Amino acid sequence: LPQHADAVAETVQQAREELKIDRQLSNIDLTWMELHISFEPFKATAVPVMRPLDVVYEALDEHEVALQSMMGNRFMVFFEAQIVAWKAKLSAVRSTLDDWTEVQRAWCSLESIFLGSEDIRGQLPVDAKRFDQVDSDFREQMADAVTTPNPIDACLREGRAET
Repeated sequence: LPQHADAVAETVQQAREELKIDRQLSNIDLTWMELHISFEPFKATAVPVMRPLDVVYEALDEHEVALQSMMGNRFMVFFEAQIVAWKAKLSAVRSTLDDWTEVQRAWCSLESIFLGSEDIRGQLPVDAKRFDQVDSDFREQMADAVTTPNPIDACLREGRAET
């Protein structure tokens, strides 16, 4: 055994590092299975809108850093496909949530302007018509989103990023 001490030490180190990566990936998986997006009705419209996403963004930040760190680990080869898949998933979730939050913010601002004032609708008929289409799409997306509160399921749902 002493003549193979370096090989044994390398194997032990590899096993420890792989166990560490496996535990981190399991933690990421468990965290994302338990996370959810909360919704609340917007003013008197009853249109569901997302509540602040602080916990989701904290998990995104933490797990994106952890995955990047795993990619730099020379013992990650066995887990590379999982790591790459998680990185892609979380990147898509972040991108979709960023866009979704921006659309929601704009919709909340414009809703009272275009749906609360016939005078403005008359003065800006082209914009009002464009808002009506956005309003319809937004309401449909939000009604669907309430039924899929898990961030990964909601954000990666087919067609979500395009609308």
